[in-house]
Amino acid sequence: MSYRPELPSALIIVHRLQYVGDTLALVLYGIATAISILCVTSLLQTFRNRSSRRQLYYVCMVYICGTLFIAGESWANAFSTIDYPLYPGGPFTWQMEHYNHPVIVMGNVAFTMTAWLADGFMIYRCYIVYTLEERWRCYILLGPILLYLASLATGILLLVQSAIPQSSLFSQVNIGLAYFTIAAALNVVITGLISTKLITHRIRMQKILGGEPNAFGVYTSLTTILVESSALYAGFFLMFVIPFAVDHPAAKLFLPMLAQVQVIAPLLVAYRLTKKRAWTPDIGRTFSSVSPMTGVAFDQDVDA
Repeated sequence: MSYRPELPSALIIVHRLQYVGDTLALVLYGIATAISILCVTSLLQTFRNRSSRRQLYYVCMVYICGTLFIAGESWANAFSTIDYPLYPGGPFTWQMEHYNHPVIVMGNVAFTMTAWLADGFMIYRCYIVYTLEERWRCYILLGPILLYLASLATGILLLVQSAIPQSSLFSQVNIGLAYFTIAAALNVVITGLISTKLITHRIRMQKILGGEPNAFGVYTSLTTILVESSALYAGFFLMFVIPFAVDHPAAKLFLPMLAQVQVIAPLLVAYRLTKKRAWTPDIGRTFSSVSPMTGVAFDQDVDA
């Protein structure tokens, strides 16, 4: 006697991938929680500073959105599995056919808002990295800003359409594919711009000082470049959007994890800011003031 529900093998694969993705998303949520606590603890020590207050509000907003998504996703999985285990097509089909349920809609809105907050923050970081390029900065940021506006528009349309009865994220392929493609392109562009600038600074300092100096290594190391450029976020976005574009079940695996990665990526940068290890306009000016002849910076006030 088989206790396995009569479901197509393709649908069973989708169930398994979604279950694994949701489980791994909970692990990533724990990491996001730990980083959030570190950020909040550090920012509370300088709460009287206006900049620290703004950072604290941002950290809380991103973490709350990530929490709402994981709460909505966990509720949908528990409710559909426990209350509708024999639903035609299985619990996953119940979720797809009830995508307009208020709790599921809440999770989708939280996911999209988290993406907007993360993308907006990374555009701001790109602005900071290119602070000294005043002549070209507007042209450099024009592309990311236009992509960000397009992601806002398509994100709103996607939320509206996915909240319609008998509709879902995966049934609205055209709008969903447009939104995720634009968002992925935005993150790849920002990652490329930031990493290119930091790598350029790294090469320049190595040529001038004959190696990576300890005073500047915290701002130009490979780990710093990966974190500052949000390479983790861009990488996960590509891992999701490519299977999603070809309608492969692997998209169900990466979607819930992407929701937490877009919380972790900006929080890692925010934590570096609280520790004065992130790139700032003052750091950029210090780099530009290093003498090619002597290898000494005219401004020595650098937080190592």
